[in-house]
Amino acid sequence: MITVFYSRKYLELPYDYISMIKIAISSIIMGIVVAIINPNGIWNVLITIIIGILVYFLVLFLIKGINKEELNFFKTMINES
Repeated sequence: MITVFYSRKYLELPYDYISMIKIAISSIIMGIVVAIINPNGIWNVLITIIIGILVYFLVLFLIKGINKEELNFFKTMINES
């Protein structure tokens, strides 16, 4: 977000600030969950990474940070690989 603020002087790109705020909220919640888990050991770290990914995308989905077009795009990517 800081980069966007300073780059606006040089580039006029359209930014979706609402989407950026939703992404930041999802990241903060994921960070809090990971901090609460406080993993120790390789297996706990790996499990925490998976939980963090799930929490991030779940929160992003619940606050409508991901639309159906993006979900379909990711589904197509996964099915093609």
